[in-house]
Amino acid sequence: MKRVIYRLRSINLGLLLLIATACMAQSVKPTTDMVGQRIYHQIEVLPNGKVMVFGGQKASPPLYQAVVLNTCEVFDPLTETWAPAADMNFKRTKFISVVTQAGKVLAIGGESDSAVNLTTVESYDPATDTWTMVGNLSRSRKNGDAVLLDNGNILLVSNYQSSFEEGTSSGAGLWTEHLMPNFAVIPESPRLIRMGNTKILAVGAETGPALHHPIIFTQSLTVDTAFAATEDHPQPGLALLPDGKVLIANGTATNTCELYNPVTNEITVTGNTHFARYGCTLMPMTNGKIASFNVGNTFNPNGDTEILEIYDPLIGQWAIINGHFFTGTQYHEVAPMGNGKYLITGGVEHLQLIGVGSPKCYIFDENGTTGIISAKNNFAAVSYRSNTKLLEVNLKNQGSANFAFYNIAGQVLYTKEIFTNNWIFSAFGYQSGVYLAVVTNTQTGNNIVQKIVVQ
Repeated sequence: MKRVIYRLRSINLGLLLLIATACMAQSVKPTTDMVGQRIYHQIEVLPNGKVMVFGGQKASPPLYQAVVLNTCEVFDPLTETWAPAADMNFKRTKFISVVTQAGKVLAIGGESDSAVNLTTVESYDPATDTWTMVGNLSRSRKNGDAVLLDNGNILLVSNYQSSFEEGTSSGAGLWTEHLMPNFAVIPESPRLIRMGNTKILAVGAETGPALHHPIIFTQSLTVDTAFAATEDHPQPGLALLPDGKVLIANGTATNTCELYNPVTNEITVTGNTHFARYGCTLMPMTNGKIASFNVGNTFNPNGDTEILEIYDPLIGQWAIINGHFFTGTQYHEVAPMGNGKYLITGGVEHLQLIGVGSPKCYIFDENGTTGIISAKNNFAAVSYRSNTKLLEVNLKNQGSANFAFYNIAGQVLYTKEIFTNNWIFSAFGYQSGVYLAVVTNTQTGNNIVQKIVVQ
């Protein structure tokens, strides 16, 4: 043991330097699961600050038949709990949603049981917890996106490439179909974003003569095209940067990222994410950086990967934020909760069938303390849950290791030789502050160092 303690003390300076340089505020933590599994659902922030998740589908073994949902539930950010809301009139998956200027939520089109495509539009009133049928699309539409125009009307695009729809400010009545000009088509699996010049950018995957050309809509719904992108981006992540450019990230199976400049109408490449990411949703931070949380599509037999990345527009590069090893989801839905926080809901858990859906939810907090932090090496894995103050060590090769717990001054507060997997150390009883846990392989002397914040 003396030899091990000497080795640990010899790296104290490095440990303290690690504290000074690696204390990152960005964190992702699991929160309360939804009542049921969901994928291809929608999420919207209500006027009272709560978040509603609705519709989508799930599937269960052994046949994994899709079960389309009309159920709704509401998340309270203060208590991190879910409560049921009134059911929609129609079961909907792969549908579109938007919040009107009056604060009501519209559920638009989509697909119902037996893959029946829908034209119906219904409206949710948070004040009365009721859904009301209000309108109809000119044709059935799904797998699209919608945004509010300056006049309160609604622009909707979908996988129907030759036209788009305009709805009234309440979604009521028959929506108006607008035909696309001959030089442009609606991209497949499109996403929309409003830009600072009041124009709207539509990005997705495209075929034919308009290959890789995003679409620009004006407020009067005239159409233009951007210069060609270098990559298809079905279901991309879109985010408005401080300089007015739009970050276009990923897509169904690419890690390519690009920038759209609304002044020059040009698209240029920028730094790629480290992993290709499915159904990527971006989370703008208050400091101008952009966060992306997604398990990606990189096969990992352990079912986990580093799934939090931050884009810095000043250098045009993504940085992996270490220590977020979750099973994770893809095709999830995300909503901003204010104060630098985002709620991440559902999708499909890594290495599972896409149609199954997940009840898992997470909170990204750009100013928070990491809820679960993890470190891994070839001989062990260390994880710490801040809510229970429990640290777990898993020895991968059934060998032995030495554990030491340090305070920020570099003093050894506790040591233990470990021989078993799932060994638990409790930080309960230690005063609030920053600590370090060090696990040392008794055969090689290799160390795993993990920062722990006790609250």
